[in-house]
Amino acid sequence: MPARLLKVLSICLGFALMLGACSRIDLAYRNLDRLVPWSLGDYLDMNREQKTLLDDRLRQHLAWHCQTQLPGYLDWLDRLRTMVADNQVTDQALQQRTGATHAAAWCSPDGRVQLVREDVGRHNALDKLVGAMVESRVDPRDGFCCITSRASVEMVRKAVAAGITALVAVSAPTARAVDTARRARLALAGFARRDDLVLYSDADRFGNPTLS
Repeated sequence: MPARLLKVLSICLGFALMLGACSRIDLAYRNLDRLVPWSLGDYLDMNREQKTLLDDRLRQHLAWHCQTQLPGYLDWLDRLRTMVADNQVTDQALQQRTGATHAAAWCSPDGRVQLVREDVGRHNALDKLVGAMVESRVDPRDGFCCITSRASVEMVRKAVAAGITALVAVSAPTARAVDTARRARLALAGFARRDDLVLYSDADRFGNPTLS
């Protein structure tokens, strides 16, 4: 039971931290000792001994995280704040300086990068790019979108919804993404490198009839 409890505890802690990031990080973080047991109550029935074990393990884990992990996050945020203040957030400057972001780029048919947006989340990066395309009145049929992540079915759906007709990922697509792209007639490529890529749907859009 202790091993299973520790595993569930880690999952709940990560979930609680994610919720904190979406709202008020300070409020959520300072109350994790209450939020985690409250969340676990929906999934586990624990006796008094198990609850005591959970409280002890949770206090130890939170103390470790606060002392060893949180300072690193604060340093990263300080660097990010300085970059924004100095107007250094251009192209993939965040990725080059932090190594912790994804990017989505809009490219002309000949491969020249026209727009780039970054974010810690790959979905947010694509959302930002679509917004920039709308603001710049870019025709989503005249070029292709390149993402630095895998091509999940959600990324494919976002591209189709935005009117994008070609999506290129540096990593692999999922099976559902390939199926969705084929049904939506979205040209999809993965494992993109400087002189190579793997085609999964509508290969003629890339000037190559070979599909994987």
